[in-house]
Amino acid sequence: MDTRRRIIIAVLIVATLVVAALFIWLLLRPRPQAVVQTNANANISLTPINTNANVNVPPLNQRIQTNKTYPLGLKQVAASFAERYGSYSTDEPAKNLEELAPLMTLKLQQQTAQAIADRTSTPAIVFSGYNTRALSVEIISQSDLAAQVTVQTQRARYVGAAVTPQLSYADLSLKLVKIGQEWRVDSAEWK
Repeated sequence: MDTRRRIIIAVLIVATLVVAALFIWLLLRPRPQAVVQTNANANISLTPINTNANVNVPPLNQRIQTNKTYPLGLKQVAASFAERYGSYSTDEPAKNLEELAPLMTLKLQQQTAQAIADRTSTPAIVFSGYNTRALSVEIISQSDLAAQVTVQTQRARYVGAAVTPQLSYADLSLKLVKIGQEWRVDSAEWK
């Protein structure tokens, strides 16, 4: 039985070497060019695409600058504004409003300055926070320079050490004005 076991092992080794050699040959063999015959007299050869060709890709800093100057659409501004406007916590009570300043008109920035002062003046005893998600954006009215938009949101409220949030749904009514090529929020009111 010892010789039989040696023969089986030798056959397995030889078979493994043959399979490995076949696999290496398939990977390293030269690829033939494809020829497509359109009619009896013409041959068209297809050459593979050169994947190493230089592609004209702008430098990263130029792409970042282009993205910064690309104006956002009305619905994008409204959804982004609603999510940030409605998301905050007692740990950083005014951060959301401070981050939204570039999306606000000067009038709304001045109005929210008081809310920022109120939120930061009294420290919270128990943690509380909201995480808001925009579900849909409905344009109520729109002209070239102004728009009225309602954003339907889902708000998750966390209190204390609670793991499961309290879910609620609220609409945020936004008035936007167009300044240059960009939409800015002029007023925001929860409904």
